[in-house]
Amino acid sequence: MIQSQRLIRVIAAAAVLSAASADKATILHEWVSVNYTWQNPAQMSTYLANGDWVPANNVITGLKFFNGAAYATVPRWRTGVPSTMNRVDVVNGVPLLTPYPSWQFNDPTDPAALHYTQSMEITPDGVMWMLDVGRLYIFDAVVQPVNAPPKLILFDMVANQTLQTFLFPDDVAPYASSFLNDLVLDITDGFAYISDAGGAGGIVVYDRTNNAARRFADASTAADMSVNMTINGVYYPTIATPEDGIALSPDRSRLFYCALRGQTLYSLPTAALKNFALTNAQLSAQVTTHGYKPPSDGMTFANSGTLFFGSLTGDAVLQWDPATPLNTQAVLASDTDTMQWADTFAFAGPGRLAYTTNRLQRYFAGTMDFSGASGPNMRIITVPVQGNSYLVGQAPYSPGGGSPSGRSAADSALITGLGVSLGLCAAALLAVLAVLGRQVGWFRRAGGPASRSSAEATTQPFIASY
Repeated sequence: MIQSQRLIRVIAAAAVLSAASADKATILHEWVSVNYTWQNPAQMSTYLANGDWVPANNVITGLKFFNGAAYATVPRWRTGVPSTMNRVDVVNGVPLLTPYPSWQFNDPTDPAALHYTQSMEITPDGVMWMLDVGRLYIFDAVVQPVNAPPKLILFDMVANQTLQTFLFPDDVAPYASSFLNDLVLDITDGFAYISDAGGAGGIVVYDRTNNAARRFADASTAADMSVNMTINGVYYPTIATPEDGIALSPDRSRLFYCALRGQTLYSLPTAALKNFALTNAQLSAQVTTHGYKPPSDGMTFANSGTLFFGSLTGDAVLQWDPATPLNTQAVLASDTDTMQWADTFAFAGPGRLAYTTNRLQRYFAGTMDFSGASGPNMRIITVPVQGNSYLVGQAPYSPGGGSPSGRSAADSALITGLGVSLGLCAAALLAVLAVLGRQVGWFRRAGGPASRSSAEATTQPFIASY
């Protein structure tokens, strides 16, 4: 009865919050088509003339914030994308994309630069983890894809310099089929968890301390082709994306994930994922199935513990408290026009959830209208919520240091408390033994047996009992 009443309260509270938040969703920026802050008019004309800029091939997906600025990615799914990593700058009231950190850093012909970035993450101290898919033009109907090793670049936004670069081996992220899509970070232990939306799908784990990576894949990371992908009233049978959504619990103990064409939410303990000695089968045995959710792209946790994710088939953003059954998920915000394909989530500050919407179903079907007659195609939307990014509160990274893998702050506190208790017990035991030692010494002086020294009499019983 108590559990039932609690569940009713949770559902009622979620419904109230859903109604309130839906009314407060705010469009921060919107675009019919993407434009850039060109170095000069001649550069723009040249890019247009030689096909280095094809406006209809540019669509905004990834989103993160740092020091009040929004950073957005433009995938190089097709040719004609001038810059894949960008900062959003408003010029004369128009939101434009400025290549970040520079034009050169976004040159697809430079092996050290970014070729194609779908997503990134930014730590509170300003380290941007840039995830480079490596492969170019994988959805272009005219040119052949260009395959290159995917890489992860750690870029210090404050010092404006690259800290380190990791090239993923072919057996972890296959050069001809992988699609490293989204990532979440365990800053403290130096781990990144990455969704691979290419091929049959998978999860890639990167260990910063050992500069190594591994791959996990099983049925839970695959697409479910039985799922009905009807979006905004239109059925899209060709959308077959596997593992895509990924989110890390604020205590860093569990990784939640889902296929884009799927309707089931799964999770794995991060302690298992960090153990590279475990096989895929051993990891699969630890997968938890949480239940039904609608098909979604991105996901994120707030440090308050709430999980946010999109509903592609419902033109909405949902929220869920993992302390309750998954069927208590509730609508945070929805709109059949502005919220088609909620893509990537971020926090624009405390209490401000942000996300991109971009009508990707139309982009891939070739039906996106760039004339403006159908209104903006891409948006950055914010909505008030409780909490901040899941990264807020994580201890800084320290090679060889930090909390034990996957251990929550509560667990660490408990272990610390047990250590203190054991220390006090040991001190008390030593005090008792000291008293016994003095008594043994007095007994000897009184004429008792003297077959052992006082030290032996004091320590040997303790060693024997241990």
